Amino acid sequence: MSLKGYYISTPYLFYQRLIIMSVKKRKTTAGETTNFHYRFTMNRKLYQGVCKGCKTEEEAKIFEAKVKKSKSKRKPETYQQLSLRYSELMKKHIEILKRFEKLEEAYNDLLTKPFLK
Repeated sequence: MSLKGYYISTPYLFYQRLIIMSVKKRKTTAGETTNFHYRFTMNRKLYQGVCKGCKTEEEAKIFEAKVKKSKSKRKPETYQQLSLRYSELMKKHIEILKRFEKLEEAYNDLLTKPFLK
């Protein structure tokens, strides 16, 4: 039994299309096209197009991976960058906590700030 094209329900999304393979040949009235096409979503945006110069499915998957890599906004961080960002964040939290000697003072300060509705 193939699950391709079936809809499944999830707790957070009402319906989500189950996509097994994002690289395939499109069907036309005359049969299948000669070119492979890619289709994927990233950050809620749909990307689709023709895999130019790809003769096999493996080449098309490599082409799709290159397109995904070029479209991704987030670059991988090194361990040093990650640890530096974490230490800066912890310094900010420590500075905030030093302002208050007791938890009561922090709570009262929170109550004095205006709330947005």
